[in-house]
Amino acid sequence: MKHRAVHPDGAEEVGRNGDQPRTHAMLYPADSRSVGGRKITCVGPASASVTLGFGYRHRPARSFAPTIVSEHPDRTHRTLHPETLAIRTQTARGAEREHSTPLFLTSSFVFDDAEQARALFAEEEQGNIYSRYSNPNTDEFVRKMALLEGADDGIAFSSGMAAVFGSMAAYLKSGDHVVASRALFGSTHQLFTKLFPRWGITSSYVDADATPDAWAAAVTSSTKLLFVETPSNPGLALIDLAMLGKLAAERGLLFV
Repeated sequence: MKHRAVHPDGAEEVGRNGDQPRTHAMLYPADSRSVGGRKITCVGPASASVTLGFGYRHRPARSFAPTIVSEHPDRTHRTLHPETLAIRTQTARGAEREHSTPLFLTSSFVFDDAEQARALFAEEEQGNIYSRYSNPNTDEFVRKMALLEGADDGIAFSSGMAAVFGSMAAYLKSGDHVVASRALFGSTHQLFTKLFPRWGITSSYVDADATPDAWAAAVTSSTKLLFVETPSNPGLALIDLAMLGKLAAERGLLFV
């Protein structure tokens, strides 16, 4: 059956036999927030509370919420199920007609000519240069997570702590304050107590099971971000994300 994916921006991509139409979307994990009007989700190892991507070069992303448009009236505009998005979203098939995406174990990629190389390095044209910048396997992972999490974009890190650090260091500066749950992984605790203070970034801890009023009282005029890990490692403390999400929205804070 022929179908086409209809993007929010009106663009269409056509496929056959159930192939998931390809997109140029990117990736992010279990942390979601709105930055510049775009929902961001960060992804990483299952043990990490916040996970982003490491060494992945940013490219303009497109929000992709595909629907199926078929010749059958009763089947039009059906949003694809998460299971379908997870399975059918993959790198375009190559000349070998592979069923699964191959591993691109290459340090770099070739150019058609010197002019294309110049355009790629100048970011006038989008494409792969070095795997430390971007790689089809990383890109597929990002696109899958963005679709499943309902995010516009994402970044993949090589470790949970790289994601934790990146999700805060990218937005914090000297003079900023962070309100964090007291139930944290030891390495995250060291960021707040040993590293960030060297940059003039302060923090306050609140008990994981504290009341909404207690969390609100910890927020100051210089607070920039709320940070929690749930379930925490290793105590498995659970935190009311809906409650903190509401607080972050009311105070204009980033919520990680």
